[in-house]
Amino acid sequence: MTPSEFLDKWRDSAAAERSNAQSFLNDLCDVLNVGAPHAATSDEERDAYVFEKLVGIPHEGRQHTIGFIDLYKRGHFILEAKQGSEQGGSRLGTAKRGTPAWYIAMQDAYGQALKYARSIDDPPPFLIVTDVGYCFDLYASFDRTANYRPFPDAINSRLNLRDLFRQPHDAEPDPIDYAPEERLCVGSWLGPCRDSRPRRGRSRVGEERLENARGSARGC
Repeated sequence: MTPSEFLDKWRDSAAAERSNAQSFLNDLCDVLNVGAPHAATSDEERDAYVFEKLVGIPHEGRQHTIGFIDLYKRGHFILEAKQGSEQGGSRLGTAKRGTPAWYIAMQDAYGQALKYARSIDDPPPFLIVTDVGYCFDLYASFDRTANYRPFPDAINSRLNLRDLFRQPHDAEPDPIDYAPEERLCVGSWLGPCRDSRPRRGRSRVGEERLENARGSARGC
């Protein structure tokens, strides 16, 4: 799947998280040229990269409840998915995008991911919240404290799908060349690249880092 095919397929999807989330994320793996999630098993130790990862959530009084992470990759990320809708759409989904209710829902999804991260023994460096077909919000904690902050900062932590493979001055999208894709792909899927930072344009060091990360991911 090419970046253009991916964008064309998903840019108009809305209000159907349960139907669309896993297909969207599988297509994302395809276009990023990374391995897709594995089939889940009955062995929690083996389920290192799966949809609907089971996690026990502790509460006061030694009580636990069971949660399910939308997409989990051990040592890399926890991802929670929502899907909103555009103004004028016939279905609501999570909420109408850009409204106060939508911003609250995205923050609630981050809180859910954070709860999962603080319930496992080895919190991953990244939390990702996606509105399927619309955007990704990135959060990072590189010191294993699970004290996550917007990545790389509060202004630039949201990646809109329409911008994922393109910079404003570029005529054609190329998934290897651009900082937004590198931030998502190297920073969370491939790395985890704990010194990952967004940058404009390509450099020899950046190209080598991306290629090395791709190599490390091929066995995942």
